[in-house]
Amino acid sequence: MADFLDEFIHTFIGSTIVTLKVQCKMEAKHTGSFIKGEKPQVGSFEIGALLGVRSHTMKGTLTLCFSKGVYLKILQNLIGETSTEITKDNEDAAAELLNIIFAQAKTALNKHGHAVQKAIPSILRGKTLECQYGKNQKVHVLAFQVEGGEFYIELASDPVEQIERDEAEHQEKVKPALAPASDKTQFVMQFLQSTVMTFKVQFGLQVKPGKPYEKFPEYHYPFDIAGIIGIISKTFNGSYLLVFKQETFLKLASKAFGETVTEFQPETADLVAELTNMVLGAAKRVLNPLGHGIQMAIPTVVRGTEVQSNLPKGRKVVVIPFESEIGSFHVELDVLS
Repeated sequence: MADFLDEFIHTFIGSTIVTLKVQCKMEAKHTGSFIKGEKPQVGSFEIGALLGVRSHTMKGTLTLCFSKGVYLKILQNLIGETSTEITKDNEDAAAELLNIIFAQAKTALNKHGHAVQKAIPSILRGKTLECQYGKNQKVHVLAFQVEGGEFYIELASDPVEQIERDEAEHQEKVKPALAPASDKTQFVMQFLQSTVMTFKVQFGLQVKPGKPYEKFPEYHYPFDIAGIIGIISKTFNGSYLLVFKQETFLKLASKAFGETVTEFQPETADLVAELTNMVLGAAKRVLNPLGHGIQMAIPTVVRGTEVQSNLPKGRKVVVIPFESEIGSFHVELDVLS
């Protein structure tokens, strides 16, 4: 596994340097790699893009993280215009850069038999953002220096042996509950039902879904914490986001731990990651006998102030609101065949 991981890291470093040089006419210097938490990361993370990585040899998530100043400098070089703020009109550049980095790395890795699959990035922006991962998850941070400051790529990964164990754990046969495997509406509805079931089974909590609706350009729902997981399947690819305001989430954490929780702790981040994973697993057990071939993935937890999630232009997101005794929360589901 170490050789495979080293190859992925080396390839992502190379493709990042090339992307910044070709697309932005900027020299990006790789200043080092380390395990997240072992060294401080300079500055705050205010915008980034995230996608799932899946191959025969590794599964994980790849996150590209920028401070405001560095992002605006890169943006200036990319589009030739000066911006003073990160907005909906210019946030797409984060996803575009990650797409290019990932595509170049994918091409190189697949020549060596890794069979890296297509993935769709999500855009994250807000104040003082922080990415966290599941319990005992090692995350490799790749640091880069450009004119204006430093930025990072975070790679969370599991070895192929863990992939095989995860797949084996989810082979239980469940009686199919959906009609045609190509039906996107039924695919979305199963994730809705899996969310309801997960909250009921894990917390004895009745959550009532509202009517799903399409996320529109003017949509503005800043949140404090979310679990994000990539969806890779034979029929639809995209992402699932479980989104909370702080007040609602802390009530959920209090219910889960049997004591009053008044602030975020490392174990509360683990709770979001586990919940997101459970929903994907529950949907997988029902949808895969119908031919969808959903694969397990690594969840990422994002928290901060006034966080927003978006997708590159042209992608459609279904928002599912939920009400419960602890408050409201929602799910954002992006699926595209």
